[in-house]
Amino acid sequence: MVQANRRGSRWCASGIAWWIIHASAFACGADSAPAGFEGENDAHEEASDTDSADSEADVSIPDPAPGTVGGVCTVDEDCPAGTWCSTVSGFERCAPRLFEGDPHQMDFAFVPGGSFQQGTPDVTNEERAYTATLTRNYFVSRTELTQGQWQAATGGVNPSCFQNTSGTSCGSDDANDSGPVEQVDWYSAVAYVNWLSSQNGLQPCYSLSGCSDESSGWHDGEHDGCASATFEGPGCTGYRLLTESEWEHAARGGTTSTYYWGEAMDETTVAQHAWFSSNSGNRTQAVGQKLTNGYGLYDVCGNVQEWVWDWYSSSYPSGRATDHLGPSTGSSRGVRGGGSSASLLRSARRNSLDPTLRSSDLGLRVARTIP
Repeated sequence: MVQANRRGSRWCASGIAWWIIHASAFACGADSAPAGFEGENDAHEEASDTDSADSEADVSIPDPAPGTVGGVCTVDEDCPAGTWCSTVSGFERCAPRLFEGDPHQMDFAFVPGGSFQQGTPDVTNEERAYTATLTRNYFVSRTELTQGQWQAATGGVNPSCFQNTSGTSCGSDDANDSGPVEQVDWYSAVAYVNWLSSQNGLQPCYSLSGCSDESSGWHDGEHDGCASATFEGPGCTGYRLLTESEWEHAARGGTTSTYYWGEAMDETTVAQHAWFSSNSGNRTQAVGQKLTNGYGLYDVCGNVQEWVWDWYSSSYPSGRATDHLGPSTGSSRGVRGGGSSASLLRSARRNSLDPTLRSSDLGLRVARTIP
């Protein structure tokens, strides 16, 4: 198990200032830690105990039997209850389908483990590339978590700013079920995926301590008083957040290019794949409207940023690392995705934020290790 203690102070960014925040280097993956956090991670840059500098470039991952969860399939009927045949070419697997038939149905896609180059080649900053190895296949929700899916878990509580479908000011009309949920702090995101595990008879992957209201305090996106979180590790088969390595591997969709669609960054091409400053109206937009990446995932760049498990470190491991989980403590959690301009939509772009932050451009995506 991996334990992490909370550090940092709570603050919130209102939706009215969404564009100011989303357009800034601070919210969209700065090349250095945000002001107030510089240097605080220097003592925590060593790889976690699960890393191995001598890991092999490739790893053999057992395949589940056809027709089982994670197994090869051709059509939905090949798969067990609660799953569907994710039909991305070359990756046809029985993947979870939660709340089937409900307006808030949640579909997952298969992402193969293995080795890849994480980061950016030929740089010396926090994106310095290394060989990351993931020893498990995993599922990733095809879209960012929506407001409707969050409300289905919280009895109608919606912390989001953009509850309307137009305009740049915060609203409260609950008319944007397909928009990404936002204004959710890291602890609330963890509490949500634990709830999802419990609802589906699976092992919760996290233990939170010190929270002022363990049962429902996270419903409003602000889980007060949480002091620490313990992660059972990527072998946990419940629902969870992605690690930073898993996120980048999934976002790349099997590519090694700057963007998951290639190298083109003209606005016409970018607008086919992502919501950003030129086409978003300076606000979030409904999920699942742009072209997917090679693993069938929507909005892995643009729209909202997404929390990941890792405490942020200003450097990656050197050489190679296996199932990297980041440092054991820190002051800010990793955030991936989002980006207001074409240059900030790169697959390798990194960011970090205080885990108690709630912002109108900050949400989550759900993952699960294949059992």
